[in-house]
Amino acid sequence: MGGLAPFKVCDKCGFEWKTIEEFVLDTNLRVNGYQAKLSEADEGLCILTHECPSCLTSLSVTIGSLSELYHGKRHPELMFMSSECEGHCFKDDDLEGCSVACSMQWAREVLQYLRNHKLPDR
Repeated sequence: MGGLAPFKVCDKCGFEWKTIEEFVLDTNLRVNGYQAKLSEADEGLCILTHECPSCLTSLSVTIGSLSELYHGKRHPELMFMSSECEGHCFKDDDLEGCSVACSMQWAREVLQYLRNHKLPDR
């Protein structure tokens, strides 16, 4: 008679985030980096620190596991290294959003919700 599995469990302290919303809104999570996977945007990794005094461990989630936060259009074409590319996907510690109509744009928008602990307007 178990309930639904939590969205994420901290490997070190066992803290459970039951929903995506709880995870995104938790100010004890700090985004340290984003490892883009250009061939499959959903598989990009968000690297975080669980900043509770008794924990302080690193954890990761795929950006695809947060995809329900995105309600816009997904662009099919990868613009990485094109003349329009803003270069954000070059560096793991670049957490900024992107304005280029690229297959990676949605992932960078979702990253903003996570790093700012805000949910999208519905």
